[in-house]
Amino acid sequence: DPTQCGVDDGVITITASSAQGSIQYSIDGGTNWQPSNVFNGLAASTYEIRVRNVDGTCIVSAADETLDAPQLPVVNSVTSSNPSNCGMTL
Repeated sequence: DPTQCGVDDGVITITASSAQGSIQYSIDGGTNWQPSNVFNGLAASTYEIRVRNVDGTCIVSAADETLDAPQLPVVNSVTSSNPSNCGMTL
């Protein structure tokens, strides 16, 4: 998962093998493929995992992987006080 709000440093590593030799990996449902099984610099999102033989055959889908954003800070309350007299500061 990303380490900070607004920082795209998430990582997905896919472990797969094929008796046919080299394979390719995709995290966008098969739109783009790469020979490396490590995807760096990812934002919080859901990624569609696919692998295939290097010749483009035998595409296999895995469960989608979701990277979660860090929890944002929460403002529980804000309190203000108006001055009691004109020209006075608190």
